[in-house]
Amino acid sequence: MRNTVTIFGIIALVLMSVLFTSCPENFDFDKRPPPDTPEFVPVQEITGIPAASLPYLEIVLSGIVMPEHATNKRILWSIKEDGGTVALLERNRLSAEEYGTVTITATIVNGSGENEDYTQDFDIVISATP
Repeated sequence: MRNTVTIFGIIALVLMSVLFTSCPENFDFDKRPPPDTPEFVPVQEITGIPAASLPYLEIVLSGIVMPEHATNKRILWSIKEDGGTVALLERNRLSAEEYGTVTITATIVNGSGENEDYTQDFDIVISATP
């Protein structure tokens, strides 16, 4: 009988130690500080967009987001005004068939803050001499 009580006592101690060491946060025994949440860094500007192009020439839009350590950097492109150029945009590839000025918009989702997109417009002149 005494051996049975000892065995059950040992089993109970082992189970309690496993429970407390595997789930310390459930019992408020975890005194480690919470993980650091990186500070949000908003986008200030986008640079490196070409100012001119030739008709029928496809250009790849790839801007440089400043500051370099901005939290969100993925740029989504759209045509704001094609200026009569018959511009076509597929993902980040822009082409235009006629002379004129295309206004494109770069958008970075949550670039200025939570639920606040960053947008910047660029004019690209389509002419015979870029």
